Amino acid sequence: MLSVAAERLENYSLIAEVAKPERHYDVTLNFCNVTTNYGHEGWKDNVQVTVWLPLEGWNGRLSGIGGSGLSSLWTYNRFTPAVTRGYAAVGTDAGHAAVIAKNVITDLYGQGPRSSYWDGCSTGGRQGLTLAQQYPTAYDGILAGAPAINRATFVPAMYYPKFVMDHMSHPLSQCTFDAIRNACHR
Repeated sequence: MLSVAAERLENYSLIAEVAKPERHYDVTLNFCNVTTNYGHEGWKDNVQVTVWLPLEGWNGRLSGIGGSGLSSLWTYNRFTPAVTRGYAAVGTDAGHAAVIAKNVITDLYGQGPRSSYWDGCSTGGRQGLTLAQQYPTAYDGILAGAPAINRATFVPAMYYPKFVMDHMSHPLSQCTFDAIRNACHR
């Protein structure tokens, strides 16, 4: 372990977007933020694990927060819905953080979580499937939405439009990009 830092945050305000834009959490939270950085012997790596623990009203449960897109953790704002409902929430910039989070929870509350759940979509869904296969006892339940597992198909599919534009020597103009972006935000 390289380092551990704990910070008590009270009246921490933020707005967290969830899957549906019309639903969001505009809350003020009181929690302890424990951040652990560690590496593996012989590797020059640094894995960061962040755990948010409610200062009051902990429901005895842990929620592992997965990533999306090409990220192992999309944003710490995704912790908000879980902490608002009394869960301790954990996420990592890489790796599988359940073991560290359970130790942090035990240190703060004097007991481990009664139940632990994983919640992730896309990359987080792939992380959830990996957890189920490689660490089947780490979580009591895994929500692995839209797992990004068919990379042989979707990576080329993401690149194909650029390939066609380059091949045809017909890139989209900035004006066209702006029109598409504006149409998407209506």
